[in-house]
Amino acid sequence: MLSSRFKDALVSTILLMLSRLVKLFFIHLIDHSKGTLSYSRAKKVSVVIDADRRKQLQAHHTGTHIVFASCRKVLGPHVWQNGAKKTTEIAHLDITHYQSLTKEEERAIENQANRIIN
Repeated sequence: MLSSRFKDALVSTILLMLSRLVKLFFIHLIDHSKGTLSYSRAKKVSVVIDADRRKQLQAHHTGTHIVFASCRKVLGPHVWQNGAKKTTEIAHLDITHYQSLTKEEERAIENQANRIIN
């Protein structure tokens, strides 16, 4: 019998492959262990998407890519994303670099990001 962790990874992999094949649909995984959602296999469900929240998260997601690209352009190709957190309020990006950023580097990254946007 497959472990729960392995089954979850397998299902996630299959769904990712499906989502790449079927580009017209969004596939959402539901973690029913964290809530009390009652559903069965062929049951249709309706969802409501908070458009304002989604738009803000999309903006922070895109902004993270822009800032990361700017970091690599300003600091060099050795810079990698080490983590990120995106909420509706903030976007936070962790990068690898051999020293803390100077104010001049921060300004240069900001200016490069603004050039990408504009």
